[in-house]
Amino acid sequence: MIHQSRIEEFLGHGDFAKVDDFLLPNNEGKRKVRHVVLSDLKKSNKTIIVSGYASLDELLKVISLNRTDQKLTILIGNEPSIGNLTNYGNSVRHLSDSLKRYWLEEKRISLAHSFTLLKAYRMIEENKIQIRINSSSKKLHAKIILTDHNAMIGSSNFTVPGLSLQRELNSRFPVNERERYD
Repeated sequence: MIHQSRIEEFLGHGDFAKVDDFLLPNNEGKRKVRHVVLSDLKKSNKTIIVSGYASLDELLKVISLNRTDQKLTILIGNEPSIGNLTNYGNSVRHLSDSLKRYWLEEKRISLAHSFTLLKAYRMIEENKIQIRINSSSKKLHAKIILTDHNAMIGSSNFTVPGLSLQRELNSRFPVNERERYD
């Protein structure tokens, strides 16, 4: 018989609670994969992101944090989903109904994100960011984030659910850990 189990119970609650968030990034409790990823990205001069699925809002968040001296390469398996780009809150309260309808309903993009979109476009044009979509007939299922200092592989897609909400488990290790391979 198969029983349902939470990850803490499966791995041993006491043992799992002791696991360093930076060694096994996960979204259990207050832990978030996003915090580990953003911490690594901020410290890196060169970052490679590979993900089967990504959302445009998550990609734009990373791009908006990207310094002008950083190199960012992204490979995704499918066209990115829109994500939360249509969440506009109070930012468009004074826009005409026709503008709201065009951008929010037809284009599904909030004007609140326009600066980030323009920055992303400029950085792509200047070749500081390379974004590619898998063109192979084989689907891309890999999830890898490689920075100057760390590599993370696991189950997290580059989406809000993958980085913050879903039950995910990843492994993260320093890239200069030579003794592991000797």
